[in-house]
Amino acid sequence: MTEKRILVFGSPNAGKTSMLNELIGIDSAVNSSEDGLVFKIKHYQSVIKDRVKYCFVDIDGLSKTNLDELTFAKATENISNLLQHSKQGFNLLVFVTRAGTIHQSAKDEYVMFADQITKKKIPILCVVTNCENYEPLSQWVTENENTFKENQMTFDKMVGTCFKKGGRFEEMLKLLRKESAETVWNAILDISTEQPIDVVTSIKSPTMFASDIWNNFSAWIGKNIWSDPIPDSISLSSSKKSY
Repeated sequence: MTEKRILVFGSPNAGKTSMLNELIGIDSAVNSSEDGLVFKIKHYQSVIKDRVKYCFVDIDGLSKTNLDELTFAKATENISNLLQHSKQGFNLLVFVTRAGTIHQSAKDEYVMFADQITKKKIPILCVVTNCENYEPLSQWVTENENTFKENQMTFDKMVGTCFKKGGRFEEMLKLLRKESAETVWNAILDISTEQPIDVVTSIKSPTMFASDIWNNFSAWIGKNIWSDPIPDSISLSSSKKSY
C-alpha cells in the first residue's frame, strides 16, 4: 500500500489539533501549553483513502518554545529527532494559521520549515482557521492571499476553514467542520506528491544541512553561543541511515 507522510506545523494556537481531530476522526486533547520542547513531534493514527495510507506528523515549532525552560540537551535531542523524521521524506507540508493579522511568529515558523528545513522542495498547503464569520469560508483567503505573498510566504494552495467546536452555535459549527474537513482533504489529495521528498539525504552534505538548521535555530533564540561547532549528536544523526 502506498504511504504518504504529511508534516503539519504553524502558528501558535492556530488549531492544528482541532483540524487533525476532524480529518482523522479522533478526539485528541487540545494543548496550548509551552514545555520548552522545541520541534516536539507527535504522530497521529494513519488514515486510508483510495488505497493510500496518510500518516500525519504534527510538530511544535519555534513559537511553542519556552525559552526560559529550553536547555541545550533538549534542543539537540529534538532537532536530531526532527532530522531523522525528515530523512524518511514528506509528501506535503500543511501550514496552519488563524484568520486575522499575520504575526511575525507565523512568518518565523514558515521560514524555518519551508525555507530552511525543506528548502521549498515540498508542496505546501496553507489552512486558515477561524473563518466561520466569512461567507464563503474562502473569502478571507481571497482577500488576504497577496498579503502572504508580500511577506514572502507562498503556498501551492490556500483554503479557509473552521474547526471550532462547542457553544450555542455547535449545530452550525458542526456543519462548517464537516465542510472544512472535506476542503482540506481535497487539497491534500490534489497537491501531495506521489513519492515522499527527502530533503536531508538528497543533498551533498547532510552534516552541512544539519549545521545550517542548528545555527539558524541558535540565532533565532538568541543563543549564538550554541552555534558552531555543531553538536556531535546532531552531526552524527544527520549521516545515519534511517530505517
